[in-house]
Amino acid sequence: MYNEKDIKFSKNGDIVLKDGDFDVTKGTESLEQDVYNRAKTNNPDWYLHDGIGADLEDLRGEPNTKEVGERGASSLFSALTYGDRINAYDVKVGQYLLKLMKLLCKPLMMPFKVNLE
Repeated sequence: MYNEKDIKFSKNGDIVLKDGDFDVTKGTESLEQDVYNRAKTNNPDWYLHDGIGADLEDLRGEPNTKEVGERGASSLFSALTYGDRINAYDVKVGQYLLKLMKLLCKPLMMPFKVNLE
């Protein structure tokens, strides 16, 4: 379920080329790309999929409290499970606001687990 092939993108969103052609994801790379994109996306950036983004930028400037962490975890869970791309039973989102905020600024630092089996 989680080993689909797709065009490979860099963390900057650029299409990756290999030998002059599009590079293709291998193994769980497609899933990893989807997780990364959903976590970094703000709604309604993808107008055809208006619930795909986690809106984590909305948490910038908020205090580092349990309540804000829970909001971030809930938003992230909703984004990851939107459209049945990832089974809700396979996602465990932790309430770690600092890691969520770092996610906005750095390459993928998953503050959650996705069961790849």
